[in-house]
Amino acid sequence: MNKLIEYLSLKIISEKIMEENAPKLNFEELKEIQNSFEDSIKVIERYVAESISNKNEITLIKKDLLDANKKFNQALDHLDELKNSIDFEDKIHTK
Repeated sequence: MNKLIEYLSLKIISEKIMEENAPKLNFEELKEIQNSFEDSIKVIERYVAESISNKNEITLIKKDLLDANKKFNQALDHLDELKNSIDFEDKIHTK
């Protein structure tokens, strides 16, 4: 019985110490932290959306550049063909 009383006394004392040492919650401070967190999340969401938009734009620009490069290479091929044709005509007429 004495052990039980001793145990309960220690338990009550330790709970009282925990209550006294427990930090007091300041709900206004918590609300400010929550609002700050929500604002930070909104900023991150905006940056993510901008990044996705930029990635899409970069993909479109890359496609346009690849198309332009293909057309440029086709133009170079046509110029080479034209040059070869002119060279061939010059050789025929100079003989």
